[in-house]
Amino acid sequence: MKKTIKNLQVFNVISKEESDVLLHAGTGKGKTLSYLLPLANQMYEGDEGLKVALVQPNALLKAPVKEIVEKLAPDFKNNFKICTPRQLFKEQEI
Repeated sequence: MKKTIKNLQVFNVISKEESDVLLHAGTGKGKTLSYLLPLANQMYEGDEGLKVALVQPNALLKAPVKEIVEKLAPDFKNNFKICTPRQLFKEQEI
């Protein structure tokens, strides 16, 4: 997995700021890796209990994100739930 200067710049902002961050870039430019790096880093630094829900707009985007998570944080892949909005809301129905 190739990390770029932009990924590292985003990593620095996300890992230091306690605010929302909006990423905007074209397809294949590394947005997913940019927001997953700080989460994986936090888990490897000791926050193994961190749970992350990644909501993807559709099933087509779900598979590549799952692949990135499995490569980036294989020890913590069970800490990540990757789903579509429909799956997320369906699980929350009573």
